[in-house]
Amino acid sequence: MIRRRGAPVAFAAFLALLVVAGPNASAAPAMRVLDDFSDVSAWRASASDDVSAKLRRDGDGSLCLDFDFGGVSGYAVLRRELALGLPQDYAFHVRVKGSGPRNDLQFKLLDASGDNVWWATLPAFVLPAQPTDLRFKRRHISFAWGPTQDRELRRTHTIEFVLAAGAGGRGSFCLQRLALEERATEAAPRPPRVTASAAFIDAKFIRYDGAPCYPGQSDGCMTVVDPASGTSSTQQNLAGKPMPDSPKVKLTLALEHELQPGFMPWGLRMNVQYAWRSAANFQADQNPQTRQGAFGLLNLGATATSPNGRHALTLFVNNATNKFYLVNAEDFFSGLWGGTSNAVIGQPARDARRYGGIRYAFNFD
Repeated sequence: MIRRRGAPVAFAAFLALLVVAGPNASAAPAMRVLDDFSDVSAWRASASDDVSAKLRRDGDGSLCLDFDFGGVSGYAVLRRELALGLPQDYAFHVRVKGSGPRNDLQFKLLDASGDNVWWATLPAFVLPAQPTDLRFKRRHISFAWGPTQDRELRRTHTIEFVLAAGAGGRGSFCLQRLALEERATEAAPRPPRVTASAAFIDAKFIRYDGAPCYPGQSDGCMTVVDPASGTSSTQQNLAGKPMPDSPKVKLTLALEHELQPGFMPWGLRMNVQYAWRSAANFQADQNPQTRQGAFGLLNLGATATSPNGRHALTLFVNNATNKFYLVNAEDFFSGLWGGTSNAVIGQPARDARRYGGIRYAFNFD
């Protein structure tokens, strides 16, 4: 791996910003009823294929989702749109009852796009016969999936309760009350959060006889003559060779720190992400000119958020070490030069050079 002069300095300077912090403002606890289910017109039921899901009102005023998995693996959903701005610390309180076999209960929160989802899951949940209060604290709710790079949940647009097949069967899931508790925040700032992931993939061809040779190849390349037509072609055996664009190792390390600087009322979130991948060849024919060596990318960011959560200003620098890399390389143009020419064209990545900018976001109520 090539080290670029100045990268450690930039990294250290950015981390130095993390030490400036002040006390967080405390908030008085408060409970707000989001839905008492006196009016259930906003709620909708849906289900996956071959699963039945129907709404009904129970005698005690509860809203019930009657489900029947019909012997298949699927899910039943109870949802409604409910735009909420979330406080710094919170807990959702849900009063439920029901009947039926053990299935997974998922509590989901979706943003306005519907593409980004946060959730809390209760595997093999036993539906209580009597009304029972469930509490989902902020720390219980995690990012599930979606394209957003900001995985901190501050606003939600839709709430879902999902029963995902475990034992399956049929039954009822009922809601009596949904409330949001604004919890008092701790005086001390939260510690930095470090996440890491690693992947090892040994992707090889098990069998690939008669594979084409790359332009100008000599080692391992054979000339084969078709007895019927008399035409010849060059071929190689790729058994045991790596598949295209398949690095064996991928590593990601991320650091995120939230703080409340004493010199400004806005909250500040700093993040650092470093992603590294081992060398890989873009072409199956093992053309050495289409091989890309191992490299790593360093991204830096800082986001300031207003106290009401409506304004956010982000300063970012992507590919801070200015590492040039490709997302693809092709050798199919070699025939234009004839003979044994090995001509390769590469496609640079969008962030193949260092770039930065400022983003402003406004959240409408």
